Amino acid sequence: MSDVNHLVSPKQIAAFELYDRLGAEYLHIAIGLKSKSHLKIENAWYSLVSQREILRSLLIYQDGYLYRKELSFDKELFHLDFETVEEDNNLAEQITQRINILNKYPVNNKRLFYGTVYECSDYSVVILFINHIIGNTAALSILKEDFIKVYKDDSASLQLYSFENYVSHHITQSRKSFLTEYDFHSHKLNSIIPGMVKPNELIVDLSNNEAFIHSITAKTFDHRKHFLHTPETKPEGSVFCQLSSYLIIPKYTEIKFQKFSLYTLVVAAYLKAMNELHTKKYYFQFLMDYKNNKYVSHQIGDFSGDFYMTNLSTSMDGVEFLTSVQMELFKTYKTHAIYNYQMYDIDVGALFSNCNMLVNYTPLNVVNVEEPVDELTEIRFDYIRAHNANFELCIDIKGLMTYRVLFNEQVYTKRFIDDFNDLWRINFQKFLTIF
Repeated sequence: MSDVNHLVSPKQIAAFELYDRLGAEYLHIAIGLKSKSHLKIENAWYSLVSQREILRSLLIYQDGYLYRKELSFDKELFHLDFETVEEDNNLAEQITQRINILNKYPVNNKRLFYGTVYECSDYSVVILFINHIIGNTAALSILKEDFIKVYKDDSASLQLYSFENYVSHHITQSRKSFLTEYDFHSHKLNSIIPGMVKPNELIVDLSNNEAFIHSITAKTFDHRKHFLHTPETKPEGSVFCQLSSYLIIPKYTEIKFQKFSLYTLVVAAYLKAMNELHTKKYYFQFLMDYKNNKYVSHQIGDFSGDFYMTNLSTSMDGVEFLTSVQMELFKTYKTHAIYNYQMYDIDVGALFSNCNMLVNYTPLNVVNVEEPVDELTEIRFDYIRAHNANFELCIDIKGLMTYRVLFNEQVYTKRFIDDFNDLWRINFQKFLTIF
């Protein structure tokens, strides 16, 4: 196709197929503005779209392939919609309706970026909708920063390097910052691996091969800076927490399984643990109603809706279970894997593996700006989407495996941490013993 700019990568196709199947193809972010000037908001919108060519993408489906076609800037094509909100508490409902409409658009010639301005009684809310095929929540946070920059000055120049590199740079910086802020419970850490954790390296060397799986719970960590924007006035401790666990796999490069890769075993143990957690009534998709200075959770689904591996039964075990996982990985490897904006490649059973196993929903959020301008205001919504946000797995060349799960402290407590660790460890050890 001579008029198409890019063949969509297998990873992007994977994300598209997954989110299309789940009906959650578009992420969104909100920007609250005191100004109701259509011209000022439109000028910022046009400046953003004109400078970010990836935002002017169409999705083309032809001959069994997905393509991304970048269009030249046209105000008529990339217009900004304005809608009136009769009552402020109807805002969330109208945004949900808009998302449902976007998700029903046909695959061919589908725009990958949209914007809608909702005009309330004394403020406006700009909602940016981005398709998973060109970005994730990290991309949205960058778009928010970009929009604010051109809103303050529509002639301002955004970063000249590509949008993908822009996202890559910000995520890399966030990860570096994240690693430097680890602060383990020293009494737990020292009782297992005294002196082996070095600043910024997190090197773990366990000499006891019989007990090489150890779980270390990191302290409560506020992930709002990178993952979630929430109201400033909120109950103490309502933050995203993390569960981080580490294990060393002795002679990692020498481990060979006749039928299954080591990565298959790792993923299988994780999935089986999550299935078993679901039977303990842990829910992984819910809304949080923020009223009267407290949160009340409203469960709207179970974790199976968040996974691309939805056909795995809790009763499956042994070869049958692993075969099913392997078949899913076979279909997903380099084809359907869900990535943190394509930052890391999965190399099954090889040197480095990193995969987001959960759909990373974007909450209906409030804008937090470190240096707010006069015309920016915080908008508080009744409903904030919360979730078990992220599972990340990494295996390095030495066989050090790390994983972390982010979860909302309002819903998941230390019991969740203990249950997950126990189930994951038991399942993984069992699979290693069998195979």
